Amino acid sequence: MSTVIRFVQGGIEVNMQRTNITWAHWVFNPVSGCTKNCSYCYARKMTYRFPNMYPNGFQPTCYPEKLNELDKWYPKQISKPTKHPKDIVFVCSMSDLFDPHIPDEFIIEVLDKCAWWWDNEFMFLTKRPERLNRVYDKWCMSCEHEQRNIDHLHFGFTATNQKMYEESVRESFLFDFVSFEPLLEGVEPDIEWEHSSGNYIEALGNMKLMIVGGITPGKPLHETHPEWLEEILFASALSGVPVHYKHQGTNPRVNGQVYDWLIDGRRGK
Repeated sequence: MSTVIRFVQGGIEVNMQRTNITWAHWVFNPVSGCTKNCSYCYARKMTYRFPNMYPNGFQPTCYPEKLNELDKWYPKQISKPTKHPKDIVFVCSMSDLFDPHIPDEFIIEVLDKCAWWWDNEFMFLTKRPERLNRVYDKWCMSCEHEQRNIDHLHFGFTATNQKMYEESVRESFLFDFVSFEPLLEGVEPDIEWEHSSGNYIEALGNMKLMIVGGITPGKPLHETHPEWLEEILFASALSGVPVHYKHQGTNPRVNGQVYDWLIDGRRGK
């Protein structure tokens, strides 16, 4: 059965929302739904819990009116005293923005909107690296984009196993973070790998953060699969890429240390 993309006026009532996600301060959801059909997906469960907020269930749905929410949210933010100069916004916590059923034009609108608010950090997490590459290139051809500094836009990929990691890290040079959540098997992040040209590429060279977590609810990785966690911490030590280790909304200590780094280099929220 083919998926029909719907544009909804209304739908989700709260758009810019504080989040308990430990590596972000806010979530921004101009899109909901995804066609990956992952068995562990928390977002799908949320749409079933709140059918009035998600009238199309987990079918990919765009909310074009939500793009203006950033314009309303930002002036309120700068008028409040904050602990840090920037907030971190997780874009599309209820979807994958680069799902093949989301039109290119709408993705570009979302990227455009986030690019304007350069004094916050925006994180995009996807399992569609090939689509990210294509739409990003299309976006870069726009005249407006050429005038902007977009260092505050961060693109990451999800890798629940070794195969996903290897395929994604080789697919795109845009990624600057990776999410091993939920980690379903041991993964050894390559420090470097040989390109078809014969040159060696630093796989973690562009990375600013590795996020690690198990399936929730459940026990922490350092209790159930300590070797899985140790492999990533070892890669972190060799590469210098910091780790954010999360479990059920907390950052438990591992051998006396809390791994709570964020994408901009600060420790904890």
